[in-house]
Amino acid sequence: MEISKIVDDVVGIYKPGYRYLKSAKISFGKKFVCNGEFKLGITEYMEDLGHMTDVEAQLCLNQICYVFLLKRF
Repeated sequence: MEISKIVDDVVGIYKPGYRYLKSAKISFGKKFVCNGEFKLGITEYMEDLGHMTDVEAQLCLNQICYVFLLKRF
């Protein structure tokens, strides 16, 4: 199930440089599965390191969790 409206609502509260989640799909069955596609840009708070840091990982996790919870409940 594509849920682009929910994704837009979730990432819309972030500053443009932090809108990492681009799309998400959720499937409901015996297991609830949520997959996301992310795109990281240049961070606004430090020099470009060329790799993902804990800050970006946490923001990605938060964004996909918010989408899943909004769709689920």
